[in-house]
Amino acid sequence: MAGIEDPITVIASPGKVLIVGGYLVLNKSYSGLVISVDARVYSAVRTISHTQNTPTSQFSVKVNSFQFTDGFWEYIVKRSVEADGSLTTSVVQVENEHSTKNKFIHTVLETVFWIISHRNPEEINNLCDKSSTVSIVLGTDNDFYSQRSHFDSPSPSSQSIVKSDSQNNFISIEQLQSLPRFNLTNSTIGNVHKTGLGSSAALVSSLTASLLLHFGIVSKSSFATFTQLNPKAKVTSFEKLSTSSELAFKDNDRNIINSSDWHSKINNFDLKLIHNASQFSHCLAQGKIGSGFDVSCAIYGSHIYNRFSPSLIQSAMTLPNSRSVNFVVDPSNSKFDSKVQKVFLPHGLHLVLVDINSGSNTPSMVSKVLAWKTEFPDEGSQIWESISSKNDKVCTLFEKLDQLYTNNPESYTAALDLCSTHPAAEWGLLVGKCADLISIQVIYILIEVFNTSNEIRRLMKRMGDLSGVPIEPDQQTSLIDKCLLFPGVVMAGVPGAGGFDAIYCIVINESTRYDLVNSYIFKENSELTVTPLVCEEGDKDHDGCVLVDTDIDILYSHFS
Repeated sequence: MAGIEDPITVIASPGKVLIVGGYLVLNKSYSGLVISVDARVYSAVRTISHTQNTPTSQFSVKVNSFQFTDGFWEYIVKRSVEADGSLTTSVVQVENEHSTKNKFIHTVLETVFWIISHRNPEEINNLCDKSSTVSIVLGTDNDFYSQRSHFDSPSPSSQSIVKSDSQNNFISIEQLQSLPRFNLTNSTIGNVHKTGLGSSAALVSSLTASLLLHFGIVSKSSFATFTQLNPKAKVTSFEKLSTSSELAFKDNDRNIINSSDWHSKINNFDLKLIHNASQFSHCLAQGKIGSGFDVSCAIYGSHIYNRFSPSLIQSAMTLPNSRSVNFVVDPSNSKFDSKVQKVFLPHGLHLVLVDINSGSNTPSMVSKVLAWKTEFPDEGSQIWESISSKNDKVCTLFEKLDQLYTNNPESYTAALDLCSTHPAAEWGLLVGKCADLISIQVIYILIEVFNTSNEIRRLMKRMGDLSGVPIEPDQQTSLIDKCLLFPGVVMAGVPGAGGFDAIYCIVINESTRYDLVNSYIFKENSELTVTPLVCEEGDKDHDGCVLVDTDIDILYSHFS
């Protein structure tokens, strides 16, 4: 029987890079600086309602994550009444011989429908009475997963894809951009190689937000609106710009949202509800309480983050039900006390990410570091305090750069243009070429950022050596050191908990991004298999959880 289809709701949440704050961010006394990227996970939701002659107490949910070979799940949501007369729901997976489990999706559905049954029970009644089907399609931007297999051994249907260089296995940005949008992984979810951008956090956040918006629990006005661009047109971010004036025009064209605008967004009731619910679902699905910076970034975008108190979520994880979960995730619950201070990369600085074709067991690494700190509390605390002070200094220096740009954009841009053509070791020699004090100040602050980030690297590597954890493995050290000798590179390191997964660089100007990822550093590297990622830092207008207001045909074609 044909049904009546509601409009489709699409929410996208970004991936993350923790550039300072690894390990320390687990303790709420310390902060971390997390930068969102413009690679996103999309959740599209629509409801199909049917005319039902016989009353029913359930409805169905179908989820299609079409990029995976095992990416389809079906659930039944059952309505029931508590002893006090309140409505509640339970979510049961429909299993067959081919079905697999997905704790993240299942947990989000449980949490969200508990919230809906509490805040708008008539919506649950309506879904049941009409024997509705909630259809969900998930799409993930390519950078969340390694694309190397598509070049090393392309499938018969990938004739147009250029293979990687046979001598060094280097894959260029242009080759990666030639891949289809939402490229198929040809893998199960459990076997796919991730790049460390936080796919599970972005999935949980976008799915939570899309469902709560679709069923009217939160409003559209709470979201920044994102007009989806043709991904093929996005190559401009890696096309070399011929002049600094072109670059200045491109950067100035990005609107800067002032702190008061972002303050209202961060304190927005709806986004707090989405954030709290996403944090709870993510922790429950993982079976442990992490720091939460990845989920926070998927909601709020780039910011300085201090974690929430774990005890609040722990109590609800012990016996999750509608009552306990709604109490925990309520935006007015002051015990959900994470802190978000909105920041962006300073004007003219850009993010470069490189995937390393290895793997790190992050939970194991974290456990070993924390065990070492417990066993050697004095030494551990001393190192953590030193790292923390330098992490805070980086954030302060970023703020100073933004203030200098605000005071005098021309002089600021002139200083960046000077430094972009020289390695950091030579920046001090450029002061004599500056026309004014602002330019001199910019250069000295860039030098401070460079030196401070290297001090953080040294301390993190020492902590890794003492705890027996490869926070910055020697192979990564060699690669990072080469990057730091490249003109225009301000910072480089291993993001988050470190290991063999990835490195990041902060560079001056878009042209440096292009030159670095196409340089000998990556093309001629014999120690590691490295692949640059296409994504960069999220745009300042919409770097967090966003409402997508245009059709995405690829997603829509996969609705059942």
